Amino acid sequence: MKWKLAIVALALGVSSDLLGEPAAGDVLWEYTYTVRFSKLDPSSAREGLEQHRERSLKAWSRQSPLPSLTIGLLKSTEAKSVARATAMARLRFNHFQDFDGALSLNERALDIDDLKDATKAKAVVRGRLAAQKRSGEQASRKWWDSRWRYRIPLRVEANRYERKDQPVEAGLDFTQALEALGVPAALGDTSLRVIEVSAQGELLDENVPFQFDDAEASASKAPARGILTWLLKGVTSERSGRHFFVYFDSAGKFETGRGTPLVGPVETLLYEGQETFKISTRSATYFYHKDGAGLASMLDKDGNDWISYHPGGRSAGEFRGIPNLGDFAHPGYSGDKGARTQVLHQGPLKMTVTSENSAKTWVTRWEFYPDYARMTVLKNETPYWFLYEGTPGGKLDEETDFHVLSDGLRRSNKEHWSGDILGPEWIYFGDGRLKRMLYLVNHQDDDATDQFWPMEGNMTVFGFGRQYRCCGRYLSAAPASFTIGFGEDSEFAAASRTINGVYQDLGIVVGRAERQPKKTGTAP
Repeated sequence: MKWKLAIVALALGVSSDLLGEPAAGDVLWEYTYTVRFSKLDPSSAREGLEQHRERSLKAWSRQSPLPSLTIGLLKSTEAKSVARATAMARLRFNHFQDFDGALSLNERALDIDDLKDATKAKAVVRGRLAAQKRSGEQASRKWWDSRWRYRIPLRVEANRYERKDQPVEAGLDFTQALEALGVPAALGDTSLRVIEVSAQGELLDENVPFQFDDAEASASKAPARGILTWLLKGVTSERSGRHFFVYFDSAGKFETGRGTPLVGPVETLLYEGQETFKISTRSATYFYHKDGAGLASMLDKDGNDWISYHPGGRSAGEFRGIPNLGDFAHPGYSGDKGARTQVLHQGPLKMTVTSENSAKTWVTRWEFYPDYARMTVLKNETPYWFLYEGTPGGKLDEETDFHVLSDGLRRSNKEHWSGDILGPEWIYFGDGRLKRMLYLVNHQDDDATDQFWPMEGNMTVFGFGRQYRCCGRYLSAAPASFTIGFGEDSEFAAASRTINGVYQDLGIVVGRAERQPKKTGTAP
């Protein structure tokens, strides 16, 4: 009897404490992969992963140089007759130049031995940059402008997915950086500037769009610690890396970067019966109910509303919305199910909105970027689902509308189905009259049942973690993130590039803060 075996490669973030501190010039390259077995128990899944691990070890050992390689089993679980096992490999390269050789290990096909004399399959091992510490030689690149005395190097790896005008985020602590440089002063709040350079340190762009969201969120304090968001302009190919510096100072007058904001500013208005934030971006316009803590409308560039919430009308209006978590976050909700919503941060690349109920047992955060929006459930009182109840292209048409899963399976919107979307967990919806599509991503790649049906000819009913009416809501993780957005091409190859390029992890390395050499010139 042949067992069914599916290999799912999954890149996960791992804390620096687990990976350990790299020595100067070292690069840590991290591989995390999940093996999913249908109709097998956890012990068999564990056995299969051990075989996979031995194969991986042999393959990697043929690469040179590899002074350090460890592989460890992280977990093994079973749910809904699907056994799953996850392992992580950590590779340490002792020279920065060897890093590029690690890229060749991505997407390496490995044979897996027969499992109980029943199965053979190919595994795709995927990796990501985990950490890197530059040597002094690599840090001594040309100084961009002598008026700025300090900088932090940043490296970004596409990590095997093509990226297009992708925002990048990294946590930075400028107070700590200044202290490490021996500067007992606060960051000058007008001094930040991001530039891009080549691998050889030549200036490529001295005006990279960015924003810095201070963690203290207080106008009375100088910015010190928070999230830097900057833009990977243009197309970044799937195997390439890019180099940046964030320049900063504690004193002086500096001109800010120039550029057109790609998000906002936010407007507040009365919309479909509730006070609403209207967030305009270059790809979509969102209408977010402040009390309901959900999206009532999501308009594409041509003004088509892919949600179309209205008070009353059941499936013709009031049932619609995103994310419609169940007990919280549904447009139109108020009172006991209502929320307190505020704008946490607003800038040219991102707007952040938080919503919580009066008891603070539900808390969500929305981040609106130029081409997509991301919601994170930060706290939940009960299990939930994440729903898209709306109108593809402006109106549900069961004959011409469709949806496509991450494995390429395309279905008409008149079909009913339920079952776990095998990772990666994403889906997109299309209108036969349009080339555009709307996608939804569950970052968690869980084992929960997902479900779709058209309701009364009026709207889609799709849910991550849903099985209705029999069993209710299946999602419970917090924090848990979900991404939505429009793509301008609904053909599977183009759509999958768009979706993966938006939500798959980038490889991001933050280097040590550097002080301007005493004698230096300005880069040309």
